[in-house]
Amino acid sequence: MNTKTIVLGVSCALALLPSAVKADFTDLGMTDSANWSVNNSFGALNSNPIDYQANFGVSYTSALGVPQDPYSTSTTALQLKINETSGNQAGVSVSPIGVSLSSPFFTMTFDMWWNYNSGGFTTGSTQAGAYGITTSATQVQGPSGIGSGQLFGVVTDNGSSTAYRGYNAGSSIGATPFVAGSQNFTASLYTSLFPSVSVPAGETALDSNQSGSTAAGTPSFRWVQVEVTYAGGVLSEYLNGTLIASYSPGTIGADIFLGMYDINSGSAGVSGLADQNYTLFDDLVVTIPEPSTCALAVLGGAGLFLARRRSRQS
Repeated sequence: MNTKTIVLGVSCALALLPSAVKADFTDLGMTDSANWSVNNSFGALNSNPIDYQANFGVSYTSALGVPQDPYSTSTTALQLKINETSGNQAGVSVSPIGVSLSSPFFTMTFDMWWNYNSGGFTTGSTQAGAYGITTSATQVQGPSGIGSGQLFGVVTDNGSSTAYRGYNAGSSIGATPFVAGSQNFTASLYTSLFPSVSVPAGETALDSNQSGSTAAGTPSFRWVQVEVTYAGGVLSEYLNGTLIASYSPGTIGADIFLGMYDINSGSAGVSGLADQNYTLFDDLVVTIPEPSTCALAVLGGAGLFLARRRSRQS
């Protein structure tokens, strides 16, 4: 079982009890590939074939050396990879089949892990893990100008000063919607939220090239709780309970997506385990409040946070 309570200020706290929300879509172990559509940006920016992977149900602790997700008892996750052997500005995204964000309010939560080639092998390491809203389950979301939905994302390493990204219908939302007033990983909000951490020993044991530490302000090599909310026409992104960005997109798409894309068309990685550029997604829940709960539009997106209470099986 998984129960999520959305709390939107004191005035609505009582209205949004667990009985007042419904889980529109869940995939707690990210194993159910039959319910997902996998999309890629082949042909969108170039005429070259791209290589990508969408591996559902990966046992990440044993296969990848990634520590257990502390926010979940699930031991499997979705792994996305792009450009193992090619070097294109391209992306891959997955969307659940049959989800319809027909309500003007919803919350998407999941746990995420950003990974990149570090230490002795840094080729192709600057990629982006992304998430947000798409117009349909078959619409890819990826690099700049790709996709007609609403994208949030963070670059895996410190290879770009525009580390925190947002796109609305393919156009950058710029720095203004970001609470930090900046998209650079060096901003104090990001460095305080994500201090430098070392590459996990489990990864180094499997691949000696994996070593060193992250730059402060980048979210890689740790599990991060991600929330994307839409309330009163305001779309918001939270990382570990901290508001990162918030804006009014106008209209939004009807489905959600999880993705990874390469911001460059340069060097590729290498095939197999040696290529450590990937993202992991775990414990996805999309919840939509019942229409009778509360006048959420009055609150917009302000003061929203997510309280999780979990009791589940692996």
